Amino acid sequence: MRCRKEIQRGDIKRYREFLNAKYPGQRHKHNRHHQIRRPYGDYLYAQDRDKFLRDMCEWLPTLPAP
Repeated sequence: MRCRKEIQRGDIKRYREFLNAKYPGQRHKHNRHHQIRRPYGDYLYAQDRDKFLRDMCEWLPTLPAP
């Protein structure tokens, strides 16, 4: 994945917080394995890191330049 070189310190945390704020009511839980409930951004980061990074690479160019 080419975008991984462009990820700067703090981008992962900002994207997780963005997802948690975007989907505030959804908390994901997997009852069979007794997984704890988490906000969507934390859930996606822990369960499907490849999808999380792919989506974050699409999200990064939409941020305003500092």
